[in-house]
Amino acid sequence: MTYGWSILVIAIVISVLFALGIFNSGSRGNTSTCIASSGWLCTTPSLYSSGTLSLILGAFGQPITITGVGCSSNSTVPSSFQSTSTTLSSGQSAAFTTSCPLQSSTIGSVFTGKIWVQYYYNANPSQSFSIVVANIKTSVSSGGIPGGYAAYVPVTITNTQPVATPANFQQVVYFNPTQSSAYTVNGAVDLGNVRFYLAGQELYSWCESGCSNSTSSNAVFWVDLPSGIGASSSVTLNMYFLTNTIEYDGNFAGEAPQLSSSYAKYDNGAKIFSYYNVNPTSTAGWTLSGSAGQTNLAPAGSKYGTTDAYSAANGGGYVNYEYTNAGLTGNFILSFDIDEVGGSPLGEVFFATNSVGQGQIARVDGRGSTNYDGIIYSTTSWSSFVSISETQLLTSASSTWYKGDVVMTGTSASFYVGPASNLISTFGSLATTSSASPNGGYIGLQGDAGSGTTYVNGFVARLYPPLGVMPSISIGSLTH
Repeated sequence: MTYGWSILVIAIVISVLFALGIFNSGSRGNTSTCIASSGWLCTTPSLYSSGTLSLILGAFGQPITITGVGCSSNSTVPSSFQSTSTTLSSGQSAAFTTSCPLQSSTIGSVFTGKIWVQYYYNANPSQSFSIVVANIKTSVSSGGIPGGYAAYVPVTITNTQPVATPANFQQVVYFNPTQSSAYTVNGAVDLGNVRFYLAGQELYSWCESGCSNSTSSNAVFWVDLPSGIGASSSVTLNMYFLTNTIEYDGNFAGEAPQLSSSYAKYDNGAKIFSYYNVNPTSTAGWTLSGSAGQTNLAPAGSKYGTTDAYSAANGGGYVNYEYTNAGLTGNFILSFDIDEVGGSPLGEVFFATNSVGQGQIARVDGRGSTNYDGIIYSTTSWSSFVSISETQLLTSASSTWYKGDVVMTGTSASFYVGPASNLISTFGSLATTSSASPNGGYIGLQGDAGSGTTYVNGFVARLYPPLGVMPSISIGSLTH
């Protein structure tokens, strides 16, 4: 009888604990599980109250291309699949998102179901399959995707090269915001409601150009990928359209400074790029090397009413050097806008291997006569250099901005210069290449002998893509 009463008390206590939900792991931080079928890999599932599921899928065996990912609560084939085009070699994996039919969107509620994949073997693309590749059990969590979004578009980014991108890789994403009425309806006038997410994590993004859903046919965004992209693999992120009255927040989402109603109002470029200086309001970080009385580097205010710029000018037959140590090392691309105005300007933008101006390794020369506009230095002497091009590009008294890109890869420097209408993601028409000493990350702006002024707007550095090839993008269908 004593044992009987003890058992009864224990049973009552256990019942009370169950009633209080102590053993309900779904509401107490349930550990998500994704048990993959033979030949498949499934990890890190995250399910949000909107029904969006993010997870990592991989495959073993013959190379395949996944064309769709779906989720169901039972063995019935899902009514819709999240479209993608992701190629996986044996042992490779990639991030995917899809939608699950939730019985409850309550935070902490448990969802069990199946993960489906549509795919074909690359050796036989005409025959496709649709199968269950994993069983999932996870709890609904908050956050992870923006609340109250109007629509989203999957964006698959594919690195076709046999080497991975660096971490925090700056990826260009471009699309036509006027391609359909669905885009113009969901997009804000300046696309300030666009947000990018990968596996439930919001990514830093910056609109470079074309930020209009009514007049632009090519909106260009740069997105920071924290983990980069693996060799010969893909990631799929989602581009969300929030309520179209929402603006850029200047933190995760921003735009180039000249695009805002007040200069740099939503500029967050420093959070995306390796080096970023496009709003010169002071000469901090710059030093002057030259004779007394020369014109120092100075912010030029509103240049031509559109952008702020640094300027350097000089007269009397002397040179005027300005430097900043940007800390740029390794492989990178640095872009800038340059303009030469008045008289016979001999100004340049250049890289140097040290802080005293010796060992220039790359220079764009905006002389107003038939001189050099692309020079690669490979020595430590100002008077000894290798001239690559003598084609005049920038002319005296010009009011035209040109875009320059300097590409540094190991001991090689390449210059590309062209019209400012060229995107930062493309190179201009003039290219020069030569070997050079390892760079030290010094950027220089020089006002040489002459009566003109050199204006430079924007120093933006990004990481060099794998073997010089930017990963490609594929835009999916807009989904509400």
